[in-house]
Amino acid sequence: MDVVTGQSKLNINAHQDWIRCVAYSPDGKKIATCSDDRVISIWDAENGERLLELLEGHTGWVLSIEFSPGGGFLVSGIVRRWISCRHSLIRRYR
Repeated sequence: MDVVTGQSKLNINAHQDWIRCVAYSPDGKKIATCSDDRVISIWDAENGERLLELLEGHTGWVLSIEFSPGGGFLVSGIVRRWISCRHSLIRRYR
C-alpha cells in the first residue's frame, strides 16, 4: 500500500488459507508471508515475484515469522498443542 496515495502497490496470491503474518526484511527488499496452509513464501517487495520455492515442512499452522536483524535468516513459529510456540530455522539465503 502506498502510504501517500492509499493505493495498493501489490496484489500477491500467496496462500491457500489464512495468512497469519507478514514480515519485511531489514533492507525492505523482501517480504515473507506465512499461513495456516503450513507454508512460508518469500517475495520481492518491489514487483511481487516469488524469490524462492515454497518453504514447506511445518506440521501445523505457521503463526509468526521474522527476519534476523542482518536479514540473513528467517525464523518461524508454530503452535504445538495450543500451549507453546516452537521456533525453527528454515533456510539461510543470500
